[in-house]
Amino acid sequence: MNYHKKGAWNAICPVCEFEKKSTDFKRRWDGQMVCSECWEPRHPQEQVRGKPDDVSIPWSHPEPSSDTEQDTSGWAGESGSYPAGTFDSNNGTL
Repeated sequence: MNYHKKGAWNAICPVCEFEKKSTDFKRRWDGQMVCSECWEPRHPQEQVRGKPDDVSIPWSHPEPSSDTEQDTSGWAGESGSYPAGTFDSNNGTL
């Protein structure tokens, strides 16, 4: 590129490494000055930002307080007591 162009100078493109006049260069999205053949727009997906998920639950029961005794077996008769007797897993077979 040894010709005179008023207001321009010779420059080397950092991408293709060809020598071109400075008026053929454009600033790329990453700040590099590149020739017009090597110029490319920024990809639109790089601008996308993630949206946080809502992981809260709609409702819940409070934790039982430690000063009251809680029934964890899941069974109590109408009177609130457990049946008397012994229970085994033999089912009558010996």
